[in-house]
Amino acid sequence: MKPSPIPAGYQVPLYVELFYLDNMNPMKTTAADLFRNKRVVVFSLVGANNRVCGEQHLQDIKAAYQDFMDEGIDKVYVLTTNDVWTQNVWDLENDFEAVGPNALFISDGNGEFTSEMGYLVKRGREGYGNRPWRNVIVVNNQIIEKVIVEPGMCDNCEEDPYSATHPDRVLEYLRA
Repeated sequence: MKPSPIPAGYQVPLYVELFYLDNMNPMKTTAADLFRNKRVVVFSLVGANNRVCGEQHLQDIKAAYQDFMDEGIDKVYVLTTNDVWTQNVWDLENDFEAVGPNALFISDGNGEFTSEMGYLVKRGREGYGNRPWRNVIVVNNQIIEKVIVEPGMCDNCEEDPYSATHPDRVLEYLRA
C-alpha cells in the first residue's frame, strides 16, 4: 500500500539520504540539511531528458528562476530519481545550474524521499521504473508550506500532465 501524500503543515522526511554534485564530487546529504533555515521550491520531475521534463518543465523553471529569488525563495531544487551523473549530463545539456548559485539538481536515486512524500509511481510502461509523479513543494525551514500536484496520479498512467506544476502557478501562490 502506498503512503498518503504528506500535506502542507508537516515536516518533509528529514533523514532520507539525497545526493548532488559539488565540483564533480558526489555529495550525500539529508533532507534535514537541504531544508534547514531556508525557504525552498522543489520541482519533482519524472526524470532527466523525459520529453516534457527536458523540453518544457526544466526550461520554464530556468526562465522563472530570478522571479523565485525576487519572491524570497532561497533555493530552487529540481529533484528526480536519476543518479547524480545522469543529472550532470542533463545539466550540461541544459545549463540549469548556470541560472544562478541557488539552483541545484537533487538526486533521490533510491526513491526514498519521493516514496515517503507519497509521490512515487510506477512508470514501467515507458521503461522508467519508479519515478516521481510531477509535483512541487514549497518548504520553509523543513515544513511543507504548499503542495501542488498534477492531477490524475496513478501507476503506469497514460498521461504525463504538465500544467498545475508550471512555475507560473508556483509564482501565483508566492505572490498571493
